Amino acid sequence: DGNTMQALIFALFFGISLSFLNSKEGGLKLYDLVKEFNAVILRIITMVMKIAPVGVFALIASSIASYGIKVVIPLAKYLGVFAIIDFTFLAIYILIVSFTTKVRVVDILRGISRMSMMAIATGSSAVTLPTAMQDVENRLGVGKKVSRIMMPLGVTLNSNGAAIHMVITLITISQMYAIPFTSSNILYMVILCTLASVANAVVPGAGIVSLTIVVPQMGLPLESIALFAGVEIFVGMLRTILNVDGDALAAMLVAKSEKMIDLEKIERSRSLSDEELAELAVSEQE
Repeated sequence: DGNTMQALIFALFFGISLSFLNSKEGGLKLYDLVKEFNAVILRIITMVMKIAPVGVFALIASSIASYGIKVVIPLAKYLGVFAIIDFTFLAIYILIVSFTTKVRVVDILRGISRMSMMAIATGSSAVTLPTAMQDVENRLGVGKKVSRIMMPLGVTLNSNGAAIHMVITLITISQMYAIPFTSSNILYMVILCTLASVANAVVPGAGIVSLTIVVPQMGLPLESIALFAGVEIFVGMLRTILNVDGDALAAMLVAKSEKMIDLEKIERSRSLSDEELAELAVSEQE
């Protein structure tokens, strides 16, 4: 009946327990098995997403033929609303981090610019991770001890872009099908999307897979997801920017609390090119 909340909660506690046992005992075979199974699932998703555009084209063409061009208008509004919310959230986040860390907004924007471009180009937090870690350390002055824990963890645990994407999509579908949500439904939706975002795969197109979990859970028609597959590439860009930049900003807050943020390094980075920053990072390791 589409009820997956129990599975999500079980998977969450199963993962926490498995990680605890593996760190305590080491070399746990079940841990390695789960990692290998996860790699297989990611490969399946990648293979499916390569042929998905053909199916998406057919579904959208069929919908437009049946309902007319008016079906595209809600999608354009949906994409615009998501972009506005995305950048509003990011702007507020940057202001909070700037006020807390005493780093200028201009310096923060300069520090996250390269990883943001990489996020747009790849649509994957995992692929962007090496660039993000380098810029967090060299441009934003975050200590290595913080960045090398926070950034890899953030790839899976700090998927705020994915959570926002799912909430907006669910609300859009409910409006398209005239299905009202009560206050308790909205609260349940927020909790559900937060949990589902933790399990969100870090590959392009994984947002569609996540929607297949949350859409039936909210009593919405599963076939509605097909309409949003046509704009998934643009949504994925916006979602990944927020995920990656959110990781970097969270790392700055943690570094500030641990007194491991180097303001002088940020000032030096203003006059250095990407190549010079990379050379500086290599020299510091030596």
